[in-house]
Amino acid sequence: MSKLQVKTELAREVLSEFTGTFLLCLINVAAPLNLLLSGVNDPFLSNACSAFGVFLGMVSAMSNSAAHLNPVVSTSFAARGTFPWKKVPYFVIAQYLGAFVAAAVTYLNFLEAINEYDGGVRAFVGVNGTGGGFAAVPAEGISISTCIMDTVLCSALLMFAICAITDKFNTGVPLHLFAPFVAFSVFGIVSTFSHNCSVMMNPARDLGPRFFTLLVGYGTQGFEFHHGLFWVVAVIVPHFGGLLGTHLYHVTIGLQKPGQEERMQQDPILMKNLSS
Repeated sequence: MSKLQVKTELAREVLSEFTGTFLLCLINVAAPLNLLLSGVNDPFLSNACSAFGVFLGMVSAMSNSAAHLNPVVSTSFAARGTFPWKKVPYFVIAQYLGAFVAAAVTYLNFLEAINEYDGGVRAFVGVNGTGGGFAAVPAEGISISTCIMDTVLCSALLMFAICAITDKFNTGVPLHLFAPFVAFSVFGIVSTFSHNCSVMMNPARDLGPRFFTLLVGYGTQGFEFHHGLFWVVAVIVPHFGGLLGTHLYHVTIGLQKPGQEERMQQDPILMKNLSS
């Protein structure tokens, strides 16, 4: 079995990100599809499944790659100086690939049920629409500007929560509780803000499955909402929200706690950022 062990640290981290993101997206794509195909309309159950997907992915990948599982997390930490930029492309590619493969596995698992549901005519929206299980769809009457605001807000809340949970000088949440704490935060965010555009705060979870729908009969439907701008919002805007949340936490909480001088002495990365 030792022959199967990956030798280099970066390769182990990339494999971990792929696997963790696969698990996260597998649950997050399968859950809404399963509920839809079963005729069950239960937002609480759907949101709980979303949180479980986050928990499963994080608890699996935490020891090898710190379980980013989201391009927003990787780029936000890199922008703060707590994660090397040179690793970001590898992590992000692994995350997108993990999400794409998760969509493929989910589709194959539910293929017969989807055919029974839509009669073989694939659609994102409508009475027999199933594409919304793979990628976000804007609610009727919701403008692109509202989608942008919603996405910035949700992504900022996510990164603010992650920063609060992982800040060793804050409440001191132990490493083994990071996964359930982040999962509960995701549950709260999606339960609160899911109406407008399904809470788009993980570009990999959205774009990977959205690309997959191109291959299985949905055509370009997933890329046509709001004149082709909606999917761009889902991929790009969360990064701005993540940066906002990360820096807001740093300015409003991270720098304001007693013992700042001690923290700076123990954290050379923080000292470098503050002096720049």
